[in-house]
This record gives sequence, C-alpha cells and structure tokens, in this order.
Amino acid sequence: METKKIIQRLVNLYVVNADKYLIQRQGGRYSTVEKGKLYKNGNKMRALQDYQYEDHLNGKKTIGVFSTAFSKFITFDVDFHDPKFSRWIAQKVMLTLDELNIDYYVSFSGGKGWHIDLFFENLIYVEHARKFYNYVLDESDVRQYFKDEKNKIYTMNYESRIIELGDVEFRPSPTQGVKIPLGIHQKTGKYCGFCKHDNDLTVMDKEESEEYLFTINKMDSQIILDIIGVEEKMIHDKKTLIKTENAISPHRPLENYVPNENYSIDLAIKMLQNGLQVRGSRNNSLFLIGLYFKYMGLDESKCREELHTWMEWQNPDTYTTPLNECYKEIDSTVKNMYDKNYNLTANVKDLTVTYSEIKWIIVTARA
Repeated sequence: METKKIIQRLVNLYVVNADKYLIQRQGGRYSTVEKGKLYKNGNKMRALQDYQYEDHLNGKKTIGVFSTAFSKFITFDVDFHDPKFSRWIAQKVMLTLDELNIDYYVSFSGGKGWHIDLFFENLIYVEHARKFYNYVLDESDVRQYFKDEKNKIYTMNYESRIIELGDVEFRPSPTQGVKIPLGIHQKTGKYCGFCKHDNDLTVMDKEESEEYLFTINKMDSQIILDIIGVEEKMIHDKKTLIKTENAISPHRPLENYVPNENYSIDLAIKMLQNGLQVRGSRNNSLFLIGLYFKYMGLDESKCREELHTWMEWQNPDTYTTPLNECYKEIDSTVKNMYDKNYNLTANVKDLTVTYSEIKWIIVTARA
C-alpha cells in the first residue's frame, strides 16, 4: 500500500488540528507538541509533518491527536488492567452500538485496551460527541466497573480472579489526546492494528490493517444527534470551523494579575458575548477581554486581531472614538499587556469552551 495514500487517509479520518498533537517515543514517554511553542533547545515546535506520519507507520514514534471544539471522530478508549476483562467491556460497548445500528471500528491500543472509533462525514461539536459517549456508557451498564474520580485502585472478583477496575474514557478532548492506529505502542512494542469483530477481537497485521483503513465508512453526525435529542447539527463551513479550532485550542497556565476584584474570567466572557452596553466602558472592556484571550493562550498578534474583530461589531452608539483610532488604542493596549505580562486569575477548575460559546465565536468572527 502506498505510504502517501495511507497518510492522507489517516489525516482525513482523524486530524482536525495539526497544530497540537501527541508524540509517544521509545520507552512510552508522551509529550504534547503545540505549534509555535519552544523546545528546550530553543527551536520552535511545528505542525504535524508528513515525515512524522511516516515515522508513525514505521514504528519509530507514535502520533496522537486532540480536538478542542470539533472532531471528526469519537473514540471509546477501553482501558482495564486485565486484558480479558478489558475485551469483555469493549464488547459490551460494541453490543450497544450494534443495537443502535451505529458503524464502528475497533483497534488494539497496544497495551491492555481497545479503541472503538466512530467516524463522521461532517465535523461534530465535541460537546455533542461527549453527550453521545455518556449515553452509550449508560446503555452499556459499564460504569459500575470504573475507578473512582480520584483513580483509587478498586478490585472485583472476575472468573475467580481479583482484577483491578479501569475506565472507558472519551477521546479526543482538549486535554486528552488519543493515539491513531497503524503505529507501535512504544512501551510494549506491540502493533496497534485494527481488529476483527470476533470473540477475541483478533488484531490484524500491518498489511491487513492498512487495507482495512480504506474500508472505513463515515456516518452523518445527525444519526447520533437524533439519538441524544440534539436538533442542531454543524451548519458552518469546514474552513471556518477549523480556523476556529486552531484559534481556541492553545491553552497554558499563566502567572496571575488582578488589578481589582472586577477583573474575572466570568466577567470577561460576559463582556465578550454581550458587547459594549454603555459609553465609557470600551477601554476597560477591551483590556479585560484581551487578558482573557491571553489566558486562553493566544499570542500577541492573534489577540490583537480578535480584539479588532470584536470592536467591529459593537454598537456605534456605545462609543465616540473613530474606529481607526480604536484600532490604534487596541494595538497599544495589547503590546503593553504582553510586554508587562499581565494575566487573569483563574478561580475556576474547568475552562472548557461550550457549544453555545463556540457558536458565538464563529458568528462574530464571520460578521
């Protein structure tokens, strides 16, 4: 099978954002790569390149992918310490998908688990994908075998053996990537091939798996949206969606800066969504929203660009300064903000971008 075609097919099925990805190297160590950030040697990280896919296929290193707002696929990542029990849990999830008449494809994780993948013709909101994942787990009645949220080790008696409980995790997410198939698990050395839907989930070899890759069918996301009772499917063009994904996917913790108690993430989001309400609030609003963009990981140039866009859709009755002067003030504010490393304080544990926020970001970006 021609390597170039295999790479194109993998990208087509699995990759939304090539700017952020996982690399598993020999020994099993994972590292997250984000375009534009610096390695320890000072070199800038780059987006996924074709040679890295080739290394993946040749077993030199293994690639994993993330999704922040949108995804092309869902993975049920079945991971239990006991391989036989892990396979049994995977088959319970598969049975539920069969009953729902959902197409899925199974691959071996290379360790003790299995990846059950669903693929979509159109991008799906990660929030909707996670809702379907939860629905399937509930229908499969497998949560009783999961570790608790603190990852304490719990055991149960299975076939006269004491085994550790595990998990079926949702992938890909903004913080948890998933290895794509056709590579090598760099710790165990085992091939992560596709599996036959038999009782043993027999793992196909390299040649069989590469051929099988081209038999995968994508489904219309509306099929699962109907199951979970979501009426609205993706209505924006893919180019806009991927641009949005690239814009909001970077995130890093920063040092904190709090000029007063009014400077909070919640207030920044409120201003970002609602816009200017009264005269005299423009400068403070722009500064706070700029801090929020910086907190979310946008670089200086992107922060400036997003603030320009936000300013363009404000009601002219809420400010008197000419728009071209507003742009100059934004540029000066952003430069000062990044030069002095001003940042927001995070008083919340989870800053996930929600479905409604994504819709708002897209609409305002295209206005």
